[in-house]
Amino acid sequence: MNLLLDNPKSLFVKYLVPSVGSALVVTIYSFVDTIAIGQGVGANGTAALAVVTPLFSLPIFLAILCGIGGSVLMGVARGSGDWERGNASYTVSLFLVGVIGIAVWALLWFFRVPLFRLLGADDTIMPYALEYGTVIIIAFPFMLMSAYLPNFLRMDGAPNLALASVLIGAAVNVFGDWFFVFPMNMGMFGAALATALGVVVQTGIQCIHYFTGKCTLKLTRSHNFGSEIVKTLANGFGAAFLEIAMVVTTVVINNLIMHYSGSAALAVYGFVLTIAALVTHIYMGVGQAAQPIWSMNFGAGKTGRIQRVFKMALAVMMVLSVLFTVCGLLFPAEITGVFVRATPEVMDIAPHILRIYFLSFLFLGVNILAILYLQSISQDKKATVLTVLRGIAVNIALLIVLPMIIGADGIWWAVVIAEAAVSVLAVIFMIKAKRALPKE
Repeated sequence: MNLLLDNPKSLFVKYLVPSVGSALVVTIYSFVDTIAIGQGVGANGTAALAVVTPLFSLPIFLAILCGIGGSVLMGVARGSGDWERGNASYTVSLFLVGVIGIAVWALLWFFRVPLFRLLGADDTIMPYALEYGTVIIIAFPFMLMSAYLPNFLRMDGAPNLALASVLIGAAVNVFGDWFFVFPMNMGMFGAALATALGVVVQTGIQCIHYFTGKCTLKLTRSHNFGSEIVKTLANGFGAAFLEIAMVVTTVVINNLIMHYSGSAALAVYGFVLTIAALVTHIYMGVGQAAQPIWSMNFGAGKTGRIQRVFKMALAVMMVLSVLFTVCGLLFPAEITGVFVRATPEVMDIAPHILRIYFLSFLFLGVNILAILYLQSISQDKKATVLTVLRGIAVNIALLIVLPMIIGADGIWWAVVIAEAAVSVLAVIFMIKAKRALPKE
C-alpha cells in the first residue's frame, strides 16, 4: 500500500477494517470480563471493575502518548522522503515507552492499595478489586506493548497483523473468562488471568512483524534526541490525554456515585464504563485508520488527499454516533441484562442512567476525530486544548456543580453537556485548520 499514491478511498477502507477491528477486539477484553464477573461473581464484582477499569487506561495512555506521537512524526518524515529521520522518530518513541512504562509499572505495584481506595473502593469492594487488579498490574508491560506496537505496524504497512494479533488474543481471553470463571470457579482472579494471557499472546504475535522481510522499522540514532522527545510527547499528548482524563473522571464519578447513590449505582457505572470504553476505542479506531494517510500526505503537501479521507472518516463517525445513541435509548434494559444479574435494585436505576449517558456518544465521535485530525496535520496545540477542555476542565466543573443542583442525575448530565460543549469548539478548530492547509 502506497499512502501517497493509492486511491484515498481504497486506502481508508483497507485501514478502517483492521483499525476499528483492533479497537473493537481490544475492548472485548474488558467487555467479556465485565459479563463474566457480572454473571459469575455479582454486583460487588462489577462494582470492583468500576474501581479497577481505570488501570486499563494507563497503558493505553502511554501507548498513545509515545506511539501516536512517534508514528505521526515518522509518517510526516517519510512523506517528505526522509526515511532515516522517520526511523529516528521510531527509536526515540520506543525509548520513551520503555522508560516511562517501567516507572509507572513500579508505582502501580507498590501503591495499589491506596490507589484502589482513591478510585472508590470501600471495605466491601476492596478484596474484589485487589484480587482482580493485582493480576492486571503484573501484566501491565504486555498491556502497554500490545497497545503501542499497532501504531507502528499500521504506519509500516502491516495493519492486518495488528488485527490478527488482537483477534487471537481476544479469543484466548474469551475462552479463559469462560473456563476460569465458571468451570474452574476462580472468580475475579480467573477473569484477570484470562486477560493477562490474552495480552501476552497478542504482543507475541505483533512482534512477528520484526522478523519478516516487509519490516522497515529500524533503530536509528537521533541527532536531536532531546528535541525529538519533546516533539513526540507534544504530538501524542492530545489523543493520549483522552485516556488519562477518563481515569480522572472515573475517580470523580466513582466517589460522587458513592456519595449520592450508593453501591448499586456504582455497579451500573461499572458496565457503563466498559461500554463507554468500547465506543471511545471504536471512534479512536476510525481516526487512527485515517491518521497514517493524513500525516504522510501532510508531509508531502497533498492537501486534497487529506480532505477526501477526512470527509470519509467524518461520515463513518456520524453514522456510528447515531447508531450507538439509538441503541442506548431503545434497549437500556436489554443492555443491562447482558452485563449484570438483573436484580430489582439494579433494574430500577440502570435504564434511566443509560438513556442519559448514551446521549454523550452523539458528540464524542466528533471530538475524538478532531483531536486525531489536528495532531496529524501538526496542529497539536489545538488538539491539546480540546482534550483538556473535554477531559478535565469542562467535565470536572460540571460534575462538581450539577449534582449539587439536580442531585444524582447531575452526574450523568454533566458528561453529556461537556461533550456537547466541546464539540462546538472542535468543529470551529477543524474549519480553521482546513483553511490553513497549504494549497497544492
